[in-house]
Amino acid sequence: MNEFMKAQKKCIERDKWLEGCKIESDPGVEFIMDWIANNAEKFRESWDISLCKNCLSSTVCGFELKQDCIKYIALTK
Repeated sequence: MNEFMKAQKKCIERDKWLEGCKIESDPGVEFIMDWIANNAEKFRESWDISLCKNCLSSTVCGFELKQDCIKYIALTK
């Protein structure tokens, strides 16, 4: 799984957890499908301009899609 997919998955999981806390129940698979339909395109656009896509720490906080980050550690390839 590439870094983008890991970050997107983490973002979906965080948003699903927050929604579950709000409604005091598991929002289920429908929440995930709605998230993808309503947020995936914007997430991709934000990922493309974020530092996260080139950061060694992206698996930890890449779902935050930062353009300025004190934790940024450039990937070395």
